[in-house]
Amino acid sequence: MLNGVRDRTVVFGHSHLQFRRPGPNGTTLINPGSAGMPLDGDVRAAYALRGDDGEFVFRRVEYDIERVAQAWERVGSDFGTFAARRIRRGSD
Repeated sequence: MLNGVRDRTVVFGHSHLQFRRPGPNGTTLINPGSAGMPLDGDVRAAYALRGDDGEFVFRRVEYDIERVAQAWERVGSDFGTFAARRIRRGSD
């Protein structure tokens, strides 16, 4: 998937997992995590900041998880129920 990529650092999302790991051809792969549905068992919102030096620092912050879960439950669909459970657990 990174065929032709020339950048040394590739930042991407959608896996809901916060990480930094070596990639192919000397790249560094960074996923800042998920602010609403992390999948690593830690329910806090996950994000990353890029400093002036180009380095990324991973952060976590607490928020009102129960309030968000209840809002999803009010949606009333199967997805709303699923999202509320995932937010409360920090995993599937």
